[in-house]
Amino acid sequence: MNDRPFLSHFSPQWTDPQYLEAILVQREGLLQESVSLMRESILSENKHHLLFVGSRGAGKTHLLTLIHHRLMKDAALQEGVRFAWLNEDETATSFLRLLVQIYRSLIERYPSEFPTATLSGLAGQDPATAQERLGTALLHDLRGRTLVCLMENFDSLFRDLPESEQRNWRAFIQNHPVFATVSTAQSLFNGIADRDQPFFGFFDTRHLEPLTLEEARTLLENVARLHGRKDLLEYLQSDAGHARVAAIRALAGGNPRLYLIFSDLLVSAQALDDLVRPFEEMIDRQLTSYYQERLRWLSPQQREIIQCLCRSRHPVPVKHIAEALFTTHNSITGQLRQLREMHYVHSHPHGREVLYELAEPLMRLALQVKETHDRKPLALIVDFLRVWHGRREIDSHLAHCAPGSPGHAYFAAASALLDSEPNLRHELLRRGLVSTPPEQCDASALAQARCLAEETGLPMDWLILGQILSARGEWSPAIQAFTRVIEHRDTPADILPWVTIYRGWAYGVLGQLDEAIADFTFGMDLPSTSTEQMDLALVGRGNAHQKSGRFGEAIADYTRIIELPDATIRMMTYARFKRGLAHQQMGRADSAIADLTCVVEFPNGPIEHVAWALGLRGVIHWNAGRMGEAIADYTRLISLPDAPIEFVAIAHINRAFAFAANHSTGEYLREIERGLDLCDGTTADRIKLDLDSIADTIVAKVFLTTTDSRRWTEHLTRFVGLFDRHDGLGQLGDAVVRQLPSLAGSPLNHAAWDAWADAWETARAALPAERQDRLEIALRLVRTGIAYLKTTDEGRLLSLVSEERRILREALKLPPERQA
Repeated sequence: MNDRPFLSHFSPQWTDPQYLEAILVQREGLLQESVSLMRESILSENKHHLLFVGSRGAGKTHLLTLIHHRLMKDAALQEGVRFAWLNEDETATSFLRLLVQIYRSLIERYPSEFPTATLSGLAGQDPATAQERLGTALLHDLRGRTLVCLMENFDSLFRDLPESEQRNWRAFIQNHPVFATVSTAQSLFNGIADRDQPFFGFFDTRHLEPLTLEEARTLLENVARLHGRKDLLEYLQSDAGHARVAAIRALAGGNPRLYLIFSDLLVSAQALDDLVRPFEEMIDRQLTSYYQERLRWLSPQQREIIQCLCRSRHPVPVKHIAEALFTTHNSITGQLRQLREMHYVHSHPHGREVLYELAEPLMRLALQVKETHDRKPLALIVDFLRVWHGRREIDSHLAHCAPGSPGHAYFAAASALLDSEPNLRHELLRRGLVSTPPEQCDASALAQARCLAEETGLPMDWLILGQILSARGEWSPAIQAFTRVIEHRDTPADILPWVTIYRGWAYGVLGQLDEAIADFTFGMDLPSTSTEQMDLALVGRGNAHQKSGRFGEAIADYTRIIELPDATIRMMTYARFKRGLAHQQMGRADSAIADLTCVVEFPNGPIEHVAWALGLRGVIHWNAGRMGEAIADYTRLISLPDAPIEFVAIAHINRAFAFAANHSTGEYLREIERGLDLCDGTTADRIKLDLDSIADTIVAKVFLTTTDSRRWTEHLTRFVGLFDRHDGLGQLGDAVVRQLPSLAGSPLNHAAWDAWADAWETARAALPAERQDRLEIALRLVRTGIAYLKTTDEGRLLSLVSEERRILREALKLPPERQA
């Protein structure tokens, strides 16, 4: 036990700094920045004053200790700095008392430089004289060095220090710029937050954020690594370890101190017997008085609410609190709002409800210590044991604990709860997964869901896993999860249609269309299928039929939706659009236009469906040669408020091609520019933007628009820049090479051909230097191609390497080069 690295839960300054460095998470950047600012304070006249704000156990002292440690290690600073680390429990009711505390700290650390006689000589003097003499002595003994004051519980200091004394302190710091401060507080306080207070805007304030799930796991990994527990480290990095830590976070929140407490129970098999009783006593000494004082600030009903939440192992709705306190929903809601504003509770939306829990899990622990008069095991530690360990592990620990020992009592309590209550780990994991939309679930949530489903085997847990896998595009594993739900004998009847629909969609995405159709058909035939589920199954089956080329069957499915008396507007317009698309795919342009027009004119139809219908109707008109009607549809789509940006972008581009067909070259170029400027990478991918086709048309249009080389240069510079913004210079270069035969077929003379190449060179030169090479090969091919076209001498091509010659010969429609 004594050989293990010591990690103090409540006094990190007593922990070896190398251990604190080893377990540091989240705050390396903040630590480096803070050390840099303090270093600047020591080496220059620019003094910084830092304040770190965070709840109990947030890691404030850990951070303070490491700032001090890194500054102490810097040999370049030692002659220019002196540190005063004030006792966090000491108070000061005047600036004189604060100066005394600072000087006393310096005496303890640097006795040869700050004599004890300075303080003893102040006895019996009036406060004003004593303050002046002590301030003068302090400045003299510093001898031009910077004094870095390390001050904890800053909010308590300001609460006890009158405003007049705060002004006295602020004036002293400003008149004698030798001070720098690193301080901590439990929360913001009026002394720095109120504009009328002396220290408003004085401190560089940073809020310490709770640990995320990944950071909590990293902290436990760091502790395991520090203790040499490779087995624990490997377990923490497994899917099961991810799930355990996720469940633990539901108990501990993001409080680093609680994870250190729990880590003691993980790294040592004897930790419960060795640590529980001293730990309980430490909580009683360090936390209970603080939280009891905080409770005294509240109204009686607010205290009752806090005590109710302390007894709850998880977030609870207002109704639960109101029933437990025998009062009304409205009276509790108002009090909870105030408690949330005062940072006593956190709220979490959960469907139509809002769930509440304590903002500081340590408060629950401190109050539990006071409530266990007969020394019953602390509920939070018992909960940790039954969340982390399975039945077999708990029974094993119980068998190895001496009867009557603290460990035996804790494992016995955990074992009893495993028998009498639902599995807490599963409940916590399930609650976290259900409250997070599948599309927001990351890899860690996926690991939790997989462990939950495999451990419980319950259909609802396999359903959660399948939904997360689907949202992540992992379709084959999702199908396996949904299959487990479908084949489970206890799957609720009202859930089964949903699962068959989900699996049908997954099959459809993978192109397994027959399996998709079978699932949708099965779902429609279930007696428990609702109208909503029937609509979705018909849509899914229609899509599968459509993808497989069975347009008649698809039209039949969409028609069934359209004819349903209680179909929603969204479902109705979607089915109309899809039926119109199927008609168009079958060559029935008039039927397609009729369906699409219904979507466009439907009152209060979803904007995205209207946009789809206008876009497709414009394409049908364009294909039929009705350019005016096509342009009208694209124009109407562009003007739709809140239309999806990708559809507006492609409408501009399609309208450009319609203008091109009508020989409106200038408007065509402007439309292309508008469409491309609306496209980011994601949008371009969604609309499958064909930059090759656009580039070909642009190059041809610019060439045919004018024979004025200055206009060529103007247009090409504009479009080279445009394609550069969209990473399309490769497509543009390919297009100008493919355009060479058109150059030869034009009535322009050879000088004009050279002017065309010169215009491209000028446009290329306007690019940033680091991207000009993206057109270099293309323009070399153009120059060589023009030289060939002037003479038809294939020897001109030999200036190019073989691969470039092959490309140019293909563009010029020359036969392949004969090999010697």
